[in-house]
Parts: sequence; C-alpha cells; structure tokens
Amino acid sequence: MEFLAELHHKVIHFPIALLILYPFIEAVSLFYKKDFFSFTSFIVLILGVISSLAAVLTGNQALNSIKNWTPDLYQLADTHYTNANIVVWLFTVILFLRIYLQIKKKYEGKWKIILLILAFIGCYFVYQTGEYGGKTAHKRISTVISKEHSD
Repeated sequence: MEFLAELHHKVIHFPIALLILYPFIEAVSLFYKKDFFSFTSFIVLILGVISSLAAVLTGNQALNSIKNWTPDLYQLADTHYTNANIVVWLFTVILFLRIYLQIKKKYEGKWKIILLILAFIGCYFVYQTGEYGGKTAHKRISTVISKEHSD
C-alpha cells in the first residue's frame, strides 16, 4: 500500500484542475446555449469526481504511512482530510443531481444555477484542501529533516 501513498502527490493535481475548471465551463454553457459546453462540463465533472476518489484513496494511504505525528502535523492533516472529504462528497452530489436532472429533462434554468453555485462553493474547498495539503507535506518534510539533523 505504500505504492498508493507515493502516488498521492502525483494524483492530486487532476481533481484540482478538473474540479476548478468544471464550474467555469458550466458557466459558459449558461450564456452560450451550445450542447458542446454542457457536455464538456459534464465529462470534466465525471473525471473530476473519479480523480478525487483516487486522490482520497492515495491520500488515506499517505496519512497511514506517517510514523512520527506532531500535534501541528496532526492538526494540518486533519483539516486537509476534512476538506478533501467535503470536496469528494459535494462534487459527487452535484454529479448525481445533474445526472438525475438530465434524465428528468429539468437540468436548466434555476437547477443549473443552483448546481453552479454549489460547484463554486466546492472550488473554495478544493483550494482549502490544496492549501492544507501543501502545509501538511511541508511540515512533514521539515519535521523529518530536523530529526535527521538532531540525530
């Protein structure tokens, strides 16, 4: 499982890019009533949710591989973990609501705007997840380096 932990820092960039890009393409589809933009945003959302699941899976393995927890590191990792779970759940709900609304032929107007607002809120949590993930990685590396120098 250490293999998955080592993949985390490579996998995380896909959901960050895709889930941040999604609401912007969706917003374009509101103004330009072309199926291309709506279809493209749907595909980006699907790929974003799938890649966010991979990021959480590899992230859990990365967290489990940490041996020497400091209180600061634990707090950073816990906040990162919480935000990552919010991202996965929020965008998964958006995806399933969108699928449901498209099947019912109601994915337009107010529903499109509601899901778009939720997606932009999700972007905030994507940012926070990345912010705390970066701080966690930096703290972990600096903790390892300082222990090596003290030995």
